[in-house]
Amino acid sequence: MSVLVATRRALLGAQGIRWLLRDEFSDTRAAGAVNGTPATPGPGTRAIVDTGNLVSVASGWLEMEDSNSGTDPLFALNAVTRVAGRTMLARINPNSTGVAFRFGYAAAQNGATTQESFHSTPAVLYVYENAILRAIGAPILDAITSDVAIVLRAAGIYAFVKLSGENWTLVWAGNTGTTATLYPSLNNYGSQTSYLLFLRIPEALWLPQPIAYSTFGG
Repeated sequence: MSVLVATRRALLGAQGIRWLLRDEFSDTRAAGAVNGTPATPGPGTRAIVDTGNLVSVASGWLEMEDSNSGTDPLFALNAVTRVAGRTMLARINPNSTGVAFRFGYAAAQNGATTQESFHSTPAVLYVYENAILRAIGAPILDAITSDVAIVLRAAGIYAFVKLSGENWTLVWAGNTGTTATLYPSLNNYGSQTSYLLFLRIPEALWLPQPIAYSTFGG
């Protein structure tokens, strides 16, 4: 059974999926007028840092223009409490080669997305775990619409990537980092525009089940 099928079955209840936070960006908000607006269809409220009026919502996505700044512009939603199995799903389109962005969790709602997150550069995809940058050797996301998932553990994260037309791939499994309060966020700090097509965090919890396991403690 694929990771995607297992995830869908684990998260789908008798009444359908219940969401902790969800933003499909199905409304229209002009640049400079996104902060404080409700996620659509929700639940959730957007918190935006955008002194240059670079963030807008239209056509089913959040558009974030370039700024070459680490925390401005920045998109965030409400706080999430760490619990093992809490899963964030998102679809990102960096639009073109050269985009540098971070997506995942920040330790503060207006802080850089560098606590538990993906970190994309023009050539390499990294993962931040416990605010430490980890090289993972995964395909870059530049100019490709990609699904990403971050699954929180009691300590650490699992990070998954699904490129267009491909299957989910586990690109990182770590066991450090126990920050309890985290904020889903995206910040674009490069020289190109990027797009966030959706962000979803279901209420149901899910953890991948290994087919083999050893602690090598013997």
